[in-house]
Amino acid sequence: MASQASADKIPGTLIAVADGTPVGVVCLTGQDMPGYPPVAGLTPWLKGPYVAPSARRQGIGATLVRRCEAWAASLGHQTLYLYTESNSPAESLYRNLNWQPIQTAHYDGAAMTVMQTTLRRPFLEDCGPPSAKPCSYRHHGG
Repeated sequence: MASQASADKIPGTLIAVADGTPVGVVCLTGQDMPGYPPVAGLTPWLKGPYVAPSARRQGIGATLVRRCEAWAASLGHQTLYLYTESNSPAESLYRNLNWQPIQTAHYDGAAMTVMQTTLRRPFLEDCGPPSAKPCSYRHHGG
């Protein structure tokens, strides 16, 4: 992600690009879960992660999460939050990336798990597995 060092605000979006084609996205935002008071004041949030079906199971999703964590840490945040459908493959991914559940909620018509991770200021090379398909990661917004 070439412009990560200049990213100094949120919200913003990280886009994974392979062979000139966007294959994944994740957002960093100040707030999420509008209308759900128990999480009011928690900030920032990882939001809207998506990897194109043809690009899945190549480490791109995990790399996007790690890059978003690094971005939030570079802004001085110590904790990052997200919510995901309970007992989903996404929840398993986050648990494997050391995210911890902090509460469950019925939100947006489904059972959701609110999770958090403690941030550190990683080196960029820590942000993804060596076996991940080569991608560039671009920051937009902020």
